[in-house]
Amino acid sequence: MTTMSQLPIDPMKSLLGIERKRKEITNPKHLHMLDVLEEHVRAELEGDLERIMRTLVPEPEYHFWGSTPQEHFVGNAATRDFYTRIFESGSNQLERTYDRFIIDDYGIFGDGLIKVVVRGALLERLAKNHPGQNIDVHGAYVTVRHSAVIIPFSSDGLMKGEDIYGDERVELIKVE
Repeated sequence: MTTMSQLPIDPMKSLLGIERKRKEITNPKHLHMLDVLEEHVRAELEGDLERIMRTLVPEPEYHFWGSTPQEHFVGNAATRDFYTRIFESGSNQLERTYDRFIIDDYGIFGDGLIKVVVRGALLERLAKNHPGQNIDVHGAYVTVRHSAVIIPFSSDGLMKGEDIYGDERVELIKVE
């Protein structure tokens, strides 16, 4: 299994956009939203399900657009299952860089590149979009794509879920 030090990504870079935005913000509500998002990201990178759930409303809603098949789920149990699958696959090791990062009373918007560690066995559906690409089902890859995320917040300052839009064009980098 690939360790964090061997990855061609730096998951902690996912926090840089939040840190940069925090320096621009004076609105206490927006600062709180950034704190909640930072806690969510840290918990995801560390594989801590209970910390993630504390950043979310009781019945969060997630949408994933641009992936095949589209995914949509609602509720505590479905969210727990989603993150458990991510942790088990190692796909919580990701690096998100932001070209744009916008915050208002509704929520947070960010877009840029996302790099995610994915086991070869999970790339079968992506292989259809990469004719001629030889996927080693026992290997590990980093997927690189443009992605946008909208994170709505509740009036009590918790994340209501995520709407994630991902470019179908995905670059695959084999982890050696």
